[in-house]
Amino acid sequence: MKLNARTLHEIRFPAGADPRSTFAVWEEIHRGAWLGCRVYPSGRKVFVLKYRAAGRQRMTSLGDAAALNVHEAHRKAAAILAAIERDEPGAAEHATLAELAALYFRRHAETRWKPHRVRDERWRFARYAVQSPQYRPAWLRTKPLAPRRLRDIRRADIAELIDAVRRNSIYEANRVRRLLHAMFARAPDYGLMGETRNPVSGVALYPERRRDRWLSPQEIGRLGPLLAQAPPRHRTFFWLALLTGARRNELARLRWTDVDAAAGVAYLPETKNGRPRHLLLPRAAIGLLHELPRRPDNPHVFGGKPGEHELPMRDAQKRWSAIRGLAGLPDVTIHDLRRTYASWLSNSGVSEEWIAFLLGHSNSGVTAIYARKRLEQMRPQIEAVAEAMIRCANGRSIPDEAILHFGAIPAGTN
Repeated sequence: MKLNARTLHEIRFPAGADPRSTFAVWEEIHRGAWLGCRVYPSGRKVFVLKYRAAGRQRMTSLGDAAALNVHEAHRKAAAILAAIERDEPGAAEHATLAELAALYFRRHAETRWKPHRVRDERWRFARYAVQSPQYRPAWLRTKPLAPRRLRDIRRADIAELIDAVRRNSIYEANRVRRLLHAMFARAPDYGLMGETRNPVSGVALYPERRRDRWLSPQEIGRLGPLLAQAPPRHRTFFWLALLTGARRNELARLRWTDVDAAAGVAYLPETKNGRPRHLLLPRAAIGLLHELPRRPDNPHVFGGKPGEHELPMRDAQKRWSAIRGLAGLPDVTIHDLRRTYASWLSNSGVSEEWIAFLLGHSNSGVTAIYARKRLEQMRPQIEAVAEAMIRCANGRSIPDEAILHFGAIPAGTN
């Protein structure tokens, strides 16, 4: 059957069929490759690609038909098939983890992920598996896995690396484990491994607990003098995280062209949930941005080091570790500044629905069009919280009418 807009509209799940069964229609688009549309009893339709690789039949999802038209599905399938037909590395018995990673990022990540996620995961692989000098943490003592042959990598090697990362961060250890597991799971598709057990499968994920750490007025008072002594771009970066609740990566990718100081907003075209949003900037944040020097060779508000043309800042974590240590707050992360913003808004009487919207949550419960029209009505609360934080940082007390009380942060803040 030829898949087009008309046939896609006419496809239905067979009446009377077992709801636990699957139903799909297929179009052969290449020798040994079929583009299909899988239909569910609920009426949901999903594009899938079926092909053969390494002597086995494979199937991968291309996306929901509600968000992807037939032309886009054909184009996405063609991109995946083209990647499969590109040059392979050497014989499977000599293939290394570095070669597997190159294929994984090219065939899988770059065709499915957003650019910033591809960059983040490439950085993670370079930091922990390749251990490039510019990325390798000083505390990591394990041998690099990237140059080693896949057949020589054992579960104990993976466990040793994950345990080393775990000593610094449980969350980062789990991210590294998930990345390596996904790479090895794809290795048979690329003809680099036989149908053997994934060596990462036996390495368990570490339990993660929901953090509810936020800064009290007294702790902001300890942090304030240290932020004042920090270099301008770091000082502004951390203050904006505290005054706006923006995520670290959202601020790192912020460009000057997306800042409207006159309107007091910043446009974030690329966010965690994939939806662009506007960020309310209090007067204190705008003042800090006005004082921040611009670099003609870098469009980012928080550009990289001199010589890193057009790259965003990448040393925020290193600078924050030093600041929090001097402030006696070793357990406070950059993301906890976002939680602090949410907590202070809640304590000043802002509803959880509006806090979720201001933080950019996809399930805020506030209708987007309605919220955009009412966004400016939240400015008095934003300004009040910002003023209270500035007072604390300068060692001054908070007026009773500024903050009602301090309790736990709103549920689901991330």
